[in-house]
Formats: sequence, C-alpha cells, structure tokens
Amino acid sequence: MAGPHDSAPKKTKVLLIDDNALTRSVLRAILRDEGYTEIREAKDAEVGFKLVQHFAPDLVCLDIQMPGKSGLVLLNELQIYAPGTGVLMITASDDRETIEASLRGGADGYILKPFNAATVLKTVAEVLAKRR
Repeated sequence: MAGPHDSAPKKTKVLLIDDNALTRSVLRAILRDEGYTEIREAKDAEVGFKLVQHFAPDLVCLDIQMPGKSGLVLLNELQIYAPGTGVLMITASDDRETIEASLRGGADGYILKPFNAATVLKTVAEVLAKRR
C-alpha cells in the first residue's frame, strides 16, 4: 500500500495565482521542498484562468484580494469551467465573512498569510486526498 509521501506530489500539478511575487515565491519553495515539481504561476486572475485551461492543474492556490478580478470571482468561474480542480484560497485576513464566502463558493479550504509551511502542506495534502 502506498504511503502518503510516495510519488504523489511529483505527479500533482499546482497553479499559484497571486499578485504578490513574494507570496508566490514562498509558496513555491514550500511545495518544492515537499517534492511538488509541476508548479505554474500567474500574477492575476486573467492569466490564471488561461493557465487553468492549458495546464489543467490538480490544485489552484488562489489569492482572494487581487487587482482587477478578485479571487472570489475567479473561484466562481473555476466551479463552472474546471469543477474537478481543487481550490485553496490564500488570504492575509482571517475575516470570517470572506473565508465563509469562499467556502460557500466552492473553495476546498484556505491558507492564511504569513504561511506556516507545515500547515500549508497539511492543507494541500487534505484537499488533494479529498479530490482523488
């Protein structure tokens, strides 16, 4: 029987959508350290949506607050156009209303900034396990 740390991360495709380059960099480093190698990035919702169509990620880490189209709007689009994709919202605010709105909108969970690597990896693993 395969264990939780077998080659699953290596085959998992992750898309990071956040307007902050440092946020993307930190998340990418956390995921790479755990063995995730198929990681793509987008700095806004428009580019992110195009990448979802071409890259077909297993998981999208999606910032809630972005200039232009918000993460909540993109989340709604992903529910329609990529319903099998896991979505984790990224937020610096632990505002209950925003978090609940994203969960009602179909997000599988959320990650709070600043990131705790162990929490990020645990949350990612839980979403992926639920989606398999």
